[in-house]
Amino acid sequence: MGETVRACLRSVGLLHEDSVIEVEHPVRIRYGYPIYDHAYAQATGTIHEFLRRHGLAPAGRFGRWAYLSLEDSLLDGMRAAAECQTVPASALTG
Repeated sequence: MGETVRACLRSVGLLHEDSVIEVEHPVRIRYGYPIYDHAYAQATGTIHEFLRRHGLAPAGRFGRWAYLSLEDSLLDGMRAAAECQTVPASALTG
């Protein structure tokens, strides 16, 4: 799975042959649908705030834990990439 993802990233110019991938941990999740209950907003808000404080931008169905269409997931990935470009360096170094 990792090589497939790297090949796709190279094909769209987001990864170059000399790029260094520091962490790679692909995970296949068989089922994963959000359950919108009374605790959903607070629980996901807490998790997302924690991630953002550490320079991470959750994206897509599993990152945001939201029921998104394929198109919505792609747009959300683009949003996350733009958000990462504006993260101050201090947030990345702890």
